Amino acid sequence: LMRPSVAGGRLEMAAVRRQALRLWSSRAGGTAVAEDHQHCADLVRGSDYDYHLMSLLLPAQSRKAFIAVRGFNVETATVMDSVRGKVLPGKVRFQWWRQVVDDIYTSGTAPRGSPVAACLAEAVQTH
Repeated sequence: LMRPSVAGGRLEMAAVRRQALRLWSSRAGGTAVAEDHQHCADLVRGSDYDYHLMSLLLPAQSRKAFIAVRGFNVETATVMDSVRGKVLPGKVRFQWWRQVVDDIYTSGTAPRGSPVAACLAEAVQTH
């Protein structure tokens, strides 16, 4: 399982449960997409509450893309906090995100197991 980048409490445990469900269950693809969007919404709500409130004012057709971009922001902003001062793991994580963004823009695909990357890829394709 991928380690959730937001530390603490219920949000981290919910992220672990969602990832386990996504990896080990056999369900329709639409459910996984909905869970990816819910993960991003939970991430933004828990770590970037002002932007969560702002997203509620956006038109429905733009809200998912906005939440995906803000979720990406939370993921990248918390990299250094999550590695606790160790430089190399932080650099590896940033390089991974750099490759993900490159893949999204060049091939339109996101790696499996990352709900934020999946939502970001959908936002780039849609807008």
